[in-house]
Amino acid sequence: SGDAGVTFQLSPQSFLFVKYSRGYKSGGFNLPGNGQPYLPEFVNAFEVGLKNLLSQDRVRLNATVFRYDYEDMQVFQISNFQTVIENAAQATVTGAEVELHARLAQGSLIDVSVAYLDATYDEFVSLDPLNPFAGFQDLSGNTLNRAPELTFRVAIQHAFDLGDSGYLTPRAEYNWRDDVFFRQFNLAQETQESFSRSDLRLMWESSTGAYRGSVWLKNLEDDDVIGNMLINSLNLLAMYYAPQTW
Repeated sequence: SGDAGVTFQLSPQSFLFVKYSRGYKSGGFNLPGNGQPYLPEFVNAFEVGLKNLLSQDRVRLNATVFRYDYEDMQVFQISNFQTVIENAAQATVTGAEVELHARLAQGSLIDVSVAYLDATYDEFVSLDPLNPFAGFQDLSGNTLNRAPELTFRVAIQHAFDLGDSGYLTPRAEYNWRDDVFFRQFNLAQETQESFSRSDLRLMWESSTGAYRGSVWLKNLEDDDVIGNMLINSLNLLAMYYAPQTW
């Protein structure tokens, strides 16, 4: 394993970077379990990014594109109530991220991030322990577990100056995430569809900064959203994100 990179200073407020790294995860045996060995995992990672400070350093704009090429990617699944690791011969993850942090006016902040992900198994043959009669299945082209194609986040806040009474800052945050699969077989019943989540917060700070407090409302939509799913031949265990709290 190791990495190498180079940075190009385009201007005093902007630079471009190019980076390559190679990662490694050791192999082993499925113990307890079926005792079968699994191979070490290797990944070649390529990244190109641009970082900028604009408008007298009031705006920070970053963008990155990346590609991860996996060899013998280690994939987890539940078989006979045991966690089993197997290898996907090849997998590729490509994507892009854009992040914006801006001070729009005195006391006003906005954060925006957008990410795109194309994460697929290129070569992968596996046996579904929940449907062994289907035999070994070719999963090439399936989406990796818990890899949403699109994600989006925006947060905005403004600090109101109350003079000797301190500062009052309302903040709102909105998140949206695309569909995800929880197993490599990409079955409809093992999916969390796209969802949004909104959080609200009201913060107060004394003029001296010695005292502060806040009230909040998290998960305004109060939807049931699955964060992870564990499945065996008898049970489906869904773990949900926290409900609406305040």
